[in-house]
Amino acid sequence: DELVVNGTQSSFSKKLNPPVQFPLFLGNDVIKSVKCHKHIGIHLSSNMSWNYHISQLLANASKKILTFNKLKFKLTRKVLEIIYKSYIRPLLEYGDVVWHSCSTADSLQIERLQYECSLTVSGAIRGSSYKSILNDLGWEKLSDRRHVHSLILFYKIVH
Repeated sequence: DELVVNGTQSSFSKKLNPPVQFPLFLGNDVIKSVKCHKHIGIHLSSNMSWNYHISQLLANASKKILTFNKLKFKLTRKVLEIIYKSYIRPLLEYGDVVWHSCSTADSLQIERLQYECSLTVSGAIRGSSYKSILNDLGWEKLSDRRHVHSLILFYKIVH
């Protein structure tokens, strides 16, 4: 019934360039310092930036989108939409209330992935208006969804 922690497999992120650097121990084991640590699927960086997390998110989702795009001419629009909402959008939104404050550039990169998927689902041609496609599909921008998710979490915390 005791919690056992293995110090050799533990790590921590520290503030960049702290004035004094002392080793951190767990029992007799020195805990290594890392610049980025993955915790429950979210990459936490010592520089408090979400760039690395977003780049990993984009890489992971892009692999799935390549496969998704190959299904464009084989499945109906409704089935493509279900696949997107079930397998791809959750990757783009996982933990978004934590990293909602990402940079505008990172946010735009995520929106570009949704744009790619919206082209596949709608059958629209590249260069079509993102806003028009979203209206046609009844989807929201992912940045708007992140904002709503943050507001819902805030409401749950307060009430």
